[in-house]
Amino acid sequence: STLLPPQRGRYRERATAELATMPSSFSAILFAAAAAAATAAAAANDDDLTTGHLPPEQRVHVFFYLWYGNPETDGRYTHWNHKILPHWTPRVNEQYDIGKAYTPPSSIHSPFYPKRGCYSSRDPLTVEAQLREIQQHGIGVVVLSWWGRPTHPG
Repeated sequence: STLLPPQRGRYRERATAELATMPSSFSAILFAAAAAAATAAAAANDDDLTTGHLPPEQRVHVFFYLWYGNPETDGRYTHWNHKILPHWTPRVNEQYDIGKAYTPPSSIHSPFYPKRGCYSSRDPLTVEAQLREIQQHGIGVVVLSWWGRPTHPG
């Protein structure tokens, strides 16, 4: 079963059809991420402080992007290698080499370099580890973002 937002109209039918054509591993990761996010908020108890887990705080949100890829899992880098996009302010554009593509793994499109390196969002072990860290740090709300369509890999 797949969780879908309570949308009206034909969007829900189209989304259901698109989800049905997704690779099963990606659907499983997306479902596992949603389920883990939901249970993380409900799983706090008094023992959390002694186990190193913080109770979930509903006022703390994290955005969780499921759209990164690497050659080991996906055959290529995805979203780590964005080109530098123009800013709407010319003064800001002067600070950057607009149009230059990043070259992972040495140079990535991120202000921070992940401790795990250029991971893949399709790697279940990576996603599980990230969700465990979210739970351990007491983050109460996880906002999932994913690439959106099976016809656009990554």
